[in-house]
Formats: sequence, structure tokens, C-alpha cells
Amino acid sequence: MNERMKSLPTISSWLLKVTGTPARCHIAGSIVIAILVVATGWVSTQDLRASVTTRFQGVDVNLDDAHALILSSDGWRQGYARISEASASIEQTMTNIAQWLPTDIDPQAVAIQLRRLAAENGLTINRPEIGTRHVGTRVGVVTGRCEIHGNCDDVYAFLAGLPNQKIAIAVGELQLSRPATTNEGSDTDPCVATIEFRIPFAAEGTAAAQLLKLRIASPDAASNDANRQRNDA
Repeated sequence: MNERMKSLPTISSWLLKVTGTPARCHIAGSIVIAILVVATGWVSTQDLRASVTTRFQGVDVNLDDAHALILSSDGWRQGYARISEASASIEQTMTNIAQWLPTDIDPQAVAIQLRRLAAENGLTINRPEIGTRHVGTRVGVVTGRCEIHGNCDDVYAFLAGLPNQKIAIAVGELQLSRPATTNEGSDTDPCVATIEFRIPFAAEGTAAAQLLKLRIASPDAASNDANRQRNDA
């Protein structure tokens, strides 16, 4: 108790020395105010940092960025929907191409297809000639020639069915002739059609071949092909 009482004059005397004059009192007050300003600024900064960042699963997350991302979620969803739709359209186009564009042409298969189509339309056909192969940058093309005999309306049906066969055939040149004894303008009269045709295929090194390779590498495409093969079986 005595020691405590002895220390009081010492503290009082120190305060008197610091604030004994107006100038000293002003300086001391300025120092205290400066300390308070610095401390307040530091505390507010720490509070601001705590308000804009947080730690989630060991990662610092900026809350402002997270809020902006949430606000833009509708735009992201719409963009994803557009990309998905475009991707599905491209995949469907590739599927359509793969269905009618072979990787090679078998002349015997082409001849069998032409004879079958001619028979379905009541026509007779000579031995089809499969000509030269031409390979461009986009696709390869096999040219050929055949001659069919029958009524003109059946010939027209034959021509209309060529692109819809398993091996798609495009007519490059067509010549129609009739015997001199036929009635002019009658579709039921016999005629002879000489057809020069073209068959596209995905030759090695062409853009079509590269497209089919990319499609084969796609898991969705492989699944679709497997389903189609099961349906065909």
C-alpha cells in the first residue's frame, strides 16, 4: 500500500511535465489523435478485407467476383444452350454425311444397286461401267456410265431414286433417245437413257475423311453408330 502511494506522485509529476504548458498539451493531444486515426484506419481496412474476401475449401474467394458471377449466371446458361444446340446440329450433319458417304467404292456393289433399282422400276440395264477415280481436296469421286431401256416415266423414277440409295449416285450427264416409231410426247413410249454418273466417297487425305475420323473419335458418335447398327440388324 505504501509503495502504491509512493508511485502516485511520480505518475502525477510525469503527467504534469507532459501537459504542464499549453504547447505540450497540444502536442500530446495531437499525438493521441494521430494514433487514434491510424488505429481506426487499420481496423476499417481489416474489416473491408474481411467483407470482400473469404476462404472456401482452402481457396481465397473474392466475394465481389462471386456476386458478379452469380448475376451473370443467366447469360452463361443461355450461352451454354446456344453452344449445345450448335454442337448437336454439327453432330447431326456429320451423321448424315457418314450415312451416305462411303470411305471406298466397290464397283460390284454399285452394279448390284443399279440393277436392283432398274428392276424395281421395270427397266433393263446393260453392264454398268465404273470409270476413273478422282481425288480432290474435299472428297474423292468415282465416275461411271450405264445405259437403261424402258418407258420414259420409269426412267424418270429411276433417276429420282439414284440419290436415295445406300450408295448415293449423282447424275453428271443424261442423254435420252427414242425409236423413230414412238409417239412424240408420250411418256409411256420406250426410250433409251445413257447416264454418266458420279459417286462421291471419303478418299484418304480429303477433308471428308478427316471429318469422319473426328466423328469416329467422338463418344456420342460411336454410341449412335452402335445403336444404328443394332436397328439395322
